[in-house]
Amino acid sequence: MKRIYISGAVSDIDYNEAQARFNAAQAMLEARGRCKVINPLKVVKWSFDSFGTRVLSDECFLRIIHRETGHRREVHPNEFWRECMGVCLHELLKCDAIYMLNNWRQSKGARIELAVAVELGMEILIQGVI
Repeated sequence: MKRIYISGAVSDIDYNEAQARFNAAQAMLEARGRCKVINPLKVVKWSFDSFGTRVLSDECFLRIIHRETGHRREVHPNEFWRECMGVCLHELLKCDAIYMLNNWRQSKGARIELAVAVELGMEILIQGVI
């Protein structure tokens, strides 16, 4: 069974909009049948809770929450992005194809995912073209 990974902007847009775009793409691909769709927003178990700044150091941080356990932690934005990308790239490597949402160009992560897919010779599917 073909495995298709969905790629597009997440951190560069409103998270609810990102969820709606990824979920709609997943539903469309699954409706076409005979494939397993990997939605990275469902694979990464941590999500953004709030943003803060430490008063004494002026250091920015994200408060994130584990979607299954409710556990919260604070993390630097770059560290969180890298952690998420690691999980996503691990899942991408198990796939046969990548489905690029229309907004992929505005996302550094999506551009990285596309470059990996191209180098691995994966099938490239573009929203609006298939």
